[in-house]
Amino acid sequence: MRRTGPARRTLLTTAAAAATAAALMTGAPAYASTHPGLRELEDQHGARLGVFARNIATGRTVRHRAGELFPMCSLFKTLASAA
Repeated sequence: MRRTGPARRTLLTTAAAAATAAALMTGAPAYASTHPGLRELEDQHGARLGVFARNIATGRTVRHRAGELFPMCSLFKTLASAA
């Protein structure tokens, strides 16, 4: 039997990709910040910081540019120092 329409696997993959894209697009605004000192630090040094920290005990979070993407080298420093 030959199928003429899209395969079930293709439909499921497309639906999963669409749901993932929708979830990523509904995140926090790119410049949302919960700590004003971080923006001041950026202005003083002419730099761009990305921070997301969560206190596991209290659940309190600090976010600054949490919705933006940063080059992998910036993230790699964290991974290297943790190793």
